[in-house]
Amino acid sequence: MVPILDGFVKQRVCEDSLGALECGLSVMKKEDRIGVRVSAELKKTLIQIAKNEDRSLAQVCEIFLRDGALSYKEDGAKFFQRSLARHKREVEG
Repeated sequence: MVPILDGFVKQRVCEDSLGALECGLSVMKKEDRIGVRVSAELKKTLIQIAKNEDRSLAQVCEIFLRDGALSYKEDGAKFFQRSLARHKREVEG
């Protein structure tokens, strides 16, 4: 689990810089909250992922949100089209 010190979270960040993977610690200040309502099934799934990864539920949600935001930034509307199509297949499937 990532240690929390004085409101800061140290996170391991790895970036590909000119073909070489560089890793370091990034310090993030948690300064705001959001609330999201989800299905009980999704919450159970997220809790299980958190347990499997030895992370908190909040950390798992933040990782998924950050990754989703990055994917949207890279792909724009195509990100939503792919995600919604996948969800529709699962619901109909």
